[in-house]
Amino acid sequence: MSTASAIEPALKANQLAAQHGVDLSKLPNIMNMSADSITSNVHAINSNCTDERTKFIFKSLISHLHAFIRETSITNDEWMSAIQFLTQTGQMCSDVRQEFILLSDVLGVSTLVDTINNAKPPTATEATVLGPFFTEDAEHLANGETIASEGKGDYMFVEGRVLDTKGNPIPGAIIDTWESDHDGLYDVQAPGFEKLITALYFEGDPYLSSDAVFGVRTSLIMKLETVTDEDKTIARGFKQKKPHAYLKKDFVLATPEEGAQARKGVSKHVQ
Repeated sequence: MSTASAIEPALKANQLAAQHGVDLSKLPNIMNMSADSITSNVHAINSNCTDERTKFIFKSLISHLHAFIRETSITNDEWMSAIQFLTQTGQMCSDVRQEFILLSDVLGVSTLVDTINNAKPPTATEATVLGPFFTEDAEHLANGETIASEGKGDYMFVEGRVLDTKGNPIPGAIIDTWESDHDGLYDVQAPGFEKLITALYFEGDPYLSSDAVFGVRTSLIMKLETVTDEDKTIARGFKQKKPHAYLKKDFVLATPEEGAQARKGVSKHVQ
């Protein structure tokens, strides 16, 4: 092979790398890697990342991942099983289903991220994780309209107020309600206040202490009242004359300043 023929691929490689902001001359020699040297060299390869936060996150991720591999002495077959599991998880995803959120949920990661990033002051309603099947394009309904699915589950009438931490009503609040014919209130937001993503759980539910996504908070466990006055059922907008469940719950929103102060306490605790 001529010298010119040998140089041409090298020039092309440098040009392609430069298009992505990478200077090949500054990369470490990563030949002959060993279990002792691989981690530091992966860090070196990624050290040219221009975004400091991204570089920090990936350095920590790689360090912990490599430490996990060393600690457990993962075999080739076990690692391939893990890759196949993640592949199948991705294949389950669609435009309306995000399977990786479910995986994050059952591993406790969603709740951990939520706890760190959405801490609230003691007088505000506690947050919890967003459900995996929540949809952003739900129908808009006026205050007092029904989302009950006829013939699917029991009627439930919910009322309450949206307040600030001093007990003052907040005008213009928007409530996104997510339910599966039985349960769930999720998202409340209003100008000047932090968005609240939360859920309500019913007293007596046998799964309260074993929630698969670790989302239950005792402050969010509600006791339902059974209303047997069937005329009141009709008066509250339901179609059939039958008993219904009644729930009254006020949601208390924190200001960005109050939320930031609460998160400082969490950050000190987890460091």
